[in-house]
Amino acid sequence: MHFIQEMIKKWEIPREDKNEFYLSVDKININRGKYTSFMFTFMILVLILGSYLGNETGIYKNPYYIDYIGMYSFMLFFMILAFHKFLFMEKSTQKSHKEIWILGDIIILLILAWSVGMSLMDQRTSGQIIIYMIAVVSMAFTQIIPPIHFFFELLFAQILFVGLLPLFQKNETSAFMNAINSFGFVCIAWAISCMRFKKQIEDFQLKKLLNKKNDELTQANRELEYLSKIDGMTGIYNRHSLDCILDEAVKRCRQEEEELSLLMIDIDDFKIINDSYGHQIGDNCIKRIGSVLHEIMQKWNCICARYGGDEFVIILEAYHMDKIQQLMKEIEQRLNKLSIYIPEQNCRIVVSVSMGIFTKIPEKEEGKDYISQVDVSLYAEKRRKKGYIG
Repeated sequence: MHFIQEMIKKWEIPREDKNEFYLSVDKININRGKYTSFMFTFMILVLILGSYLGNETGIYKNPYYIDYIGMYSFMLFFMILAFHKFLFMEKSTQKSHKEIWILGDIIILLILAWSVGMSLMDQRTSGQIIIYMIAVVSMAFTQIIPPIHFFFELLFAQILFVGLLPLFQKNETSAFMNAINSFGFVCIAWAISCMRFKKQIEDFQLKKLLNKKNDELTQANRELEYLSKIDGMTGIYNRHSLDCILDEAVKRCRQEEEELSLLMIDIDDFKIINDSYGHQIGDNCIKRIGSVLHEIMQKWNCICARYGGDEFVIILEAYHMDKIQQLMKEIEQRLNKLSIYIPEQNCRIVVSVSMGIFTKIPEKEEGKDYISQVDVSLYAEKRRKKGYIG
């Protein structure tokens, strides 16, 4: 009893995976049901035609040929119907779960019952049960169904065969041997079905685990790629990303003959802040400015990057000057209002920034040329603010 319980546990699917597992099985069963019904139809047609053309061995030479023709015709009709039904269900697998299982069970039961009937009729002539044995083992390889289902289907077929066998096989020894042989093949078929169903569960769980690991790896790679492009302190693009993005922007604007503008922002007297209040306050200042620029990047659909130290760059493609001026005004208003709290001295310092701008339709310039020109513009602005001439 304990062995049976342990075996049944191996066939159990976690509740959260049941729908996904049986959907995957449904797709397999539809394809196999389609091929099974098609091959059965083809086989029966070949048998009927071959028997008709045969001289001595065809079923038409058998005194019970009408029974055989009736069995072949019935199975031929049903298999053609089953083939068309599987074709129809293939288009809506998710909605046809019950129908797929019911049709699969019906096909297995009918093939087993048909093979029982054919082997029973063979008892009157050859005494063989080869058709029944082949059908029993073949059904273990066609549909993927829970072993408990297949157990009752095999049990039905075996009871039917053993119960009717004495009516067709008058030799008691032959009947006994046929019953024993068929029982052995039924056990083999059920064992194969159990192993295949268990293997299907293991393959599904392994595939699910691999998909999960692949998703985790993909997500980790995305995060690493993101982190490689982002400045760790400010959360905006880093210098490497700036160089790559700027080069691409230059190519696009050159091709489309659009103006490319660069803004460079520098914190005023940043060295004095670091020397007077410490690098932690300086870092906090850079973080606050990076946060503001990140918001501006999302609002204005532009690219903001930390160029290095206390310098930041904004890339603007195909922006008109009036729009650039609005952006510069917003940046100036927001950044020049920033105040940094100094806990050790219980005071706040107000941050101010300087900005330089360079705008041009790219001709032969590269990204580094834009950086050089906007850098010149920035330091001209810084000298102007400090009252220097030239």
